This record gives sequence, structure tokens and C-alpha cells, in this order.
Amino acid sequence: MQRIVILLTVQYSSWSSSYKAAIACALSNPGYRARAKEFAEANGLLKELSSLKVGKDVSRNEMRQQEAAILSEVLEKNLNIT
Repeated sequence: MQRIVILLTVQYSSWSSSYKAAIACALSNPGYRARAKEFAEANGLLKELSSLKVGKDVSRNEMRQQEAAILSEVLEKNLNIT
């Protein structure tokens, strides 16, 4: 029984790592990134970011991280990764 649990744990961690790598790869692809950004803008997901001012409210790096998190979420929901 313990061997099965260990095997399933290893398989899950491998799948999870591959899944995250696929999302990161899609996010670095300009075509997928542009489509995800268009989708996010159309659905108002980036509206909050556009109201923030760089330097006053958040740093440029924080804004990029927030945008990347939103786009990553959009890709996770809409990209068919099997």
C-alpha cells in the first residue's frame, strides 16, 4: 500500500511540475500571451491594474508580477493541457 502512495505522489508531483512548465511556456509565447491579455482586458480582469500608478501605488516589478499572475490564471482556465 505504501508503495502505491509513494508512486502516486511521485506521479502527481511530476504532472504538476509539467503542468506549471507548460503554463510558463505558453505565457512566454507572444501569441498566447497576447490572446490571454486580450481576453483579460475584454473581461475586465486587468482593469484594476490600469488604475494603479507605477511608483506611487506599486513598483513596476509588482505590476508585472500581478499582470503575469492574471494572465497565467487566464491561460490555466482556457488552455487545454493534457
